[in-house]
Amino acid sequence: LLESRGLVQIASRRGVRVTQLSAQEVDDLYEIRASLLGLAARRVAARRDDRFLGLARSFVQRLRQFASHPAYGKYFAAAYGLSNLIAETAGSPRLTALVFSFSQQVARYTRLSLQSVERRRKSLQNWERLVKAIEARQPELAESSMRVLVFGSRDRVRATLEKKQTGELRLVD
Repeated sequence: LLESRGLVQIASRRGVRVTQLSAQEVDDLYEIRASLLGLAARRVAARRDDRFLGLARSFVQRLRQFASHPAYGKYFAAAYGLSNLIAETAGSPRLTALVFSFSQQVARYTRLSLQSVERRRKSLQNWERLVKAIEARQPELAESSMRVLVFGSRDRVRATLEKKQTGELRLVD
């Protein structure tokens, strides 16, 4: 299952190796993820479900709580949960499945992209903008806000991978 999702490579008599994405693969995955989650956010905003809004506000509160917290994994968990909630609320099981598949492929990288407090604070602002757009029933703004969030992660991941390639950083999850 991990191999089919591109997370590991299995070599006969050599074992299992965790894959590392190239810059082109990062671009591809995050562009597709931005399109899928943008569509999901658009659909959620068009519906404006009160149950969703209550849950989303709860996630945003957790994001606020952990934006400056040293354990960035807690912020990531809240952001991951909120993006999954948006996918689940979009009204399409197929879209949800695609979002979940891409989420699993990029999770370790997205998590690393949130290491800095500055990056988490910027992410929080974008999440707040997204939830307000959904609350105001503004599908286009919700979609563009989601795309900004995803591309922010992509840009940070690319910078991290560039540092790794130059030896400035060792990529570890």
